[in-house]
Amino acid sequence: FSATSAETALQFVGQLNAALHALALPHEASPQKQVTASFGLAWWAAPGSRLTPEVMYAAADEALYEAKRGGRDQVVMRCFLAGEGEGEAPASEPMALSDRQA
Repeated sequence: FSATSAETALQFVGQLNAALHALALPHEASPQKQVTASFGLAWWAAPGSRLTPEVMYAAADEALYEAKRGGRDQVVMRCFLAGEGEGEAPASEPMALSDRQA
């Protein structure tokens, strides 16, 4: 999925999460008693020479594992700074998706 802004990406994930919650698929082993999902996102303001698909995939994968460590129904996003592609904005804390509006 490609998004024009970090907020658009988070909105999309919120919509996916809302659709999953609407299904109310039972999962007895879950504290919520239904299937939930955690998401890892990587977004950049402007592509840089060092932001290869492999780098972005690795950043999203790392964010996913951080979200999983944060608990169920979480999202973690990595936002790369505009231009150079050398830096990364401070890592966000895992956010509960149920706290976000879709």
